[in-house]
Amino acid sequence: MPRAIPALGLIGSPLLITAVIITLFSGGMGHVSAFAAIATFPVAAWELSLGLWLVIKGFRPCPITAGMTAAGTAPGCHDVTA
Repeated sequence: MPRAIPALGLIGSPLLITAVIITLFSGGMGHVSAFAAIATFPVAAWELSLGLWLVIKGFRPCPITAGMTAAGTAPGCHDVTA
């Protein structure tokens, strides 16, 4: 995963928390303001890009479980066909 995708979440979440706290404690700033919209954009971009990345590129298998064979797993874990 590119480093820009987690960076969007790490930058956007404090901005969003700040916007929510300012909205709670200020009487003049409403829920629909320019600052709240700007603060929400990085989190929305992070969620969209993470979902698209996982759908397009897919999940990578865990390196620990990738080396396991079907013979080494417990009988209850095998695929059952009817």
